[in-house]
Amino acid sequence: LESLIETLDAHRLQVYTVAHDVPLDLSSPTGRMVARQLAVVAQYEGEHSGERREVANQRRFDDGRPHVGRRWFGYLPGNHELHPSEADLLREVAKQLLAPRGERWSLAQAARWLSEQEGMADWREGRPDGYRVAPQTLRGWLINPRYAGVLMRTDMKTRRATFRGHPPEAQVRKGKWEPLFSESEHKRLKQLLEDPKRQSPGAKGKSLLAGLIRCSNEGCEAFLHAASTTYRCNRKSGCGNGTVSRAAVEAHVLDAVVADDVSSRGDFWRVQPWLPIPASSEVRPAS
Repeated sequence: LESLIETLDAHRLQVYTVAHDVPLDLSSPTGRMVARQLAVVAQYEGEHSGERREVANQRRFDDGRPHVGRRWFGYLPGNHELHPSEADLLREVAKQLLAPRGERWSLAQAARWLSEQEGMADWREGRPDGYRVAPQTLRGWLINPRYAGVLMRTDMKTRRATFRGHPPEAQVRKGKWEPLFSESEHKRLKQLLEDPKRQSPGAKGKSLLAGLIRCSNEGCEAFLHAASTTYRCNRKSGCGNGTVSRAAVEAHVLDAVVADDVSSRGDFWRVQPWLPIPASSEVRPAS
């Protein structure tokens, strides 16, 4: 609010609010005073509401009750009882992933198999047609401690400390719902799916704008694909005639969107004095 008021004063602008029942004229001392009071009350309400939620969440954790909200895959609404078909499907996936080496499924193979099963009907309801379980979504389900009947929680102070770089210290207790996996099965799944050897760095991008710019020929709006020195329109998806120099168009885009910002106000990383942050012009590719 104070930044807005300073900006308005600097540019001699007047703003009249419309969302509040009583119009606030931020160009007058009275209007600014009322706006500041409303901001203080709003901040108090937000902090007080956060404290109430924290107390309620801690009470739910102490009682061993599951989180309310969206239904977990494999559980009926309320997240206390297992969903008959979904639980069996997830157990079969775990069985195949934990099979002996050479016989076990890959995570992608397990996700494809799961997506094709009739027992997924309830989970597909309300989701887009053709919904398929992504491998990373399946991985998140399998390593989540809730499926072993374990409840974990970090309070607000711990979350703030974690954000500042300190290791998280979660509270752990046994939940009062039916587990889908035994603790030993869940431990084996975590060891398998969190193995650093399974992590791949991914393919390195070979071009700056492939899949982002479109063909400019009349009647064709297909995305251009990167060739060695050009971006080209693909005959399968477009006219096949659009071609532009990679160096020229990338230099034009970089000159347009990557530039040094002379104002660091509101930018925590450029305001802080401990770590030097290079300017955009120092790290961007040359035109």
